[in-house]
Amino acid sequence: MRALLMLLMLTPVALSGERAKYTDHKRVMYYLDAQGREQPVRTPVDFYELVAALAPRTFFPNSPLNDSNFDVAGVRKGVAEAQKVCRLLGAPTALQVRHPDCPHDFPPEVRREAYQTLDRVLGHRPVRDVP
Repeated sequence: MRALLMLLMLTPVALSGERAKYTDHKRVMYYLDAQGREQPVRTPVDFYELVAALAPRTFFPNSPLNDSNFDVAGVRKGVAEAQKVCRLLGAPTALQVRHPDCPHDFPPEVRREAYQTLDRVLGHRPVRDVP
């Protein structure tokens, strides 16, 4: 894997009240137990630690300013933590977060930028522009 694009949370779960909000939120993270019942995920690591583990690979998270699922202030804290690892590994530009002014969405202009990032990282030359 050389790159990853996502609309996701990076908010540290240790922030007050965040663990319950993110790890028990069925739309975000859950699994089915052996009997097929939905169970909350109990993460043994923080989200930004998972992102840092991707370094020095390119990571392009999209975190909208008005996202009702994920607080952008928490995302910024998580990005700052993951960015430390990227810098340590000599890849200060590997983490390329975007904060569009919209609700929980991956707007077309950010999506195009994400595609361009993938093209650059993978050495791909598109045959046409994405609308």
